[in-house]
Amino acid sequence: MSGKVLIVFDGREGGMIDRMAKSVASGVRTAGLTAICESVENASMADLENYQGVILGSPCYFAGPSAKMKKFMDESWGLRGKLKGKIGGAFTASEHIGGGNEMTLHALLDFFLVHGMIVQGDCEGDYFGPIAVKSGCDRDDVVVDDSGECARLGERVARLVGKLA
Repeated sequence: MSGKVLIVFDGREGGMIDRMAKSVASGVRTAGLTAICESVENASMADLENYQGVILGSPCYFAGPSAKMKKFMDESWGLRGKLKGKIGGAFTASEHIGGGNEMTLHALLDFFLVHGMIVQGDCEGDYFGPIAVKSGCDRDDVVVDDSGECARLGERVARLVGKLA
């Protein structure tokens, strides 16, 4: 199987989103595809056109994607029609269980749908995409993805890229 999946994320090095992005990339590689992780600050619109799959990861701020991720998504308007048929997926993290994770995931998934991309849900776990939640007041004390949801997201997107390539 050949193909490339781009993981664009907004998160500090070693933080929840960064760790989730690395786990997603591991899942993509396990399925036999190339995975590239790119911070939202360094990703370009041209990047989106050069990959068969795109996975977005954003912290949840005010029950939606971060301002950096929203800006990135807004700037993609010029790509109308150019992403049609590509595969998308998303993941998020917040400080609280009721912090708006599903709303953030829906906003990220809406991005793919607006561009005519394909999104596959997960009937075995986190339906819309993986989430992480802090488990305490310590900045680095997070709920660990010991369920493998992030890696499974990467594998699922990679398998779908392989089927449709």
